[in-house]
Amino acid sequence: MQPITTNKTVIFRVDGNQQLGLGHIMRCLTLASRLHSVGFSILFICAKGSEGALSLVNKKLYDVVFISLSEAVESDAKQCLDIIKGLDVALVVVDHYTIDSHWEKNCIANYIHYW
Repeated sequence: MQPITTNKTVIFRVDGNQQLGLGHIMRCLTLASRLHSVGFSILFICAKGSEGALSLVNKKLYDVVFISLSEAVESDAKQCLDIIKGLDVALVVVDHYTIDSHWEKNCIANYIHYW
């Protein structure tokens, strides 16, 4: 497939560490690699405590931003929205056990298109 020209960014909201494992990160890296190869910018948003994932993401030269670990999905969503404000977001990919429909609804209510 030919690369497309885009300034659009794909956001990955994912965590991974020794307790959670790195399967979530690895799945997202596979998808990110493919999306990057066709011209998308990639941004990973991970909660503090996921620093073990940092080396894996950095090897691919993708940007990573860490947010505060929060039990409240509203806080997690707000932190993510604050980070991506102003970006031309094509897609938000969530691979996370504790992020649920409340997080998604919070993002939708704040104008992120979610598929």
